[in-house]
Amino acid sequence: TLYYDETLPDFSDYNMKDRTYRYIHENPWKPFGFGLTYSKTVYKKLHLDPDTMEISFEAENVGNIDIEEVYQIYIDRCPSEKLENGQNQQYTQILDASNQPKYSLSGFGRVSLKAGEQRRISHKLEPRALETVLEDGSRALLKGQYTVFAGGSQPDTYSQQLSDTVCLKMTLTL
Repeated sequence: TLYYDETLPDFSDYNMKDRTYRYIHENPWKPFGFGLTYSKTVYKKLHLDPDTMEISFEAENVGNIDIEEVYQIYIDRCPSEKLENGQNQQYTQILDASNQPKYSLSGFGRVSLKAGEQRRISHKLEPRALETVLEDGSRALLKGQYTVFAGGSQPDTYSQQLSDTVCLKMTLTL
């Protein structure tokens, strides 16, 4: 993440709120994971097998130049929903939804795509990818909804606008 004034926010403590791509609310100069390519990649047909935690999707180079594409997988753990759904009552005292990341990079990879080529990509998520870090530093797999994104950028509007691509999105319920 590069900020407009080329500096980082003041670090007087180690709280990550309002810092890094996971917590920042304003648009940075260059978002985390942002890159330029000489072509355009279109993502489609997102699938997640909840038993194996394998994500698959198609990536297609719709341009006329061969490229190396870096796909990115992000997860939004939807912390507010976890507090409100009544299934995680034992964590309500140690889960502060306002101190949780918007989403987290949970996987990435590089794929070569010739001009006009389309390829099915599979990526297995690690079990920890869905865990929430609680205020006391412990980790827990909370019950409720998760949003999974796959594409060539972060799932925020600004990153997708800069890269002229749209991330795929699906909801997973545990």
